[in-house]
Amino acid sequence: MLLVFTKKRTTTCFLYLGEHSLPFEKRTYKFTSLGDLTKHFKRKHLAYIKEGDRL
Repeated sequence: MLLVFTKKRTTTCFLYLGEHSLPFEKRTYKFTSLGDLTKHFKRKHLAYIKEGDRL
């Protein structure tokens, strides 16, 4: 937990980074702020998960 608060956090979506079928520019896109990355993650990746779904 300490590392999260002391180290610089990336602004790249780790799910896109690992998806080799996406274009390189999209996989390595850096969001302007951590808040922007959080909004992206909630809208694109968490919005379709329903209660009871296995992750």
